[in-house]
Amino acid sequence: MKIILLPGLDGTGRLFAKLTKNLPENINTEVISYESLEGVTYAKQAAEIAKRFKDTDIYIVAESYSGQVAYELYKLLGCRVKGIVFLASFISAPSL
Repeated sequence: MKIILLPGLDGTGRLFAKLTKNLPENINTEVISYESLEGVTYAKQAAEIAKRFKDTDIYIVAESYSGQVAYELYKLLGCRVKGIVFLASFISAPSL
């Protein structure tokens, strides 16, 4: 079981530094940096991430921009995704 932390628009994941530093050591986390991915669309980024975790049960924490990436990742990994937490995020464009 692993918790995947997906960053906001800056794409670096640096904003998760304090969080990961203060989590108990027995909580297995990984911060994904979009700088390490080649894909430039939500779907392509999710596909690259899915390859890394295709055999692992995961929880996803998606900040801002990453909401759609998390959704795409869920569509690819299905039952491997045990839960998603959306932080100030969205899956589709806001409407009035």
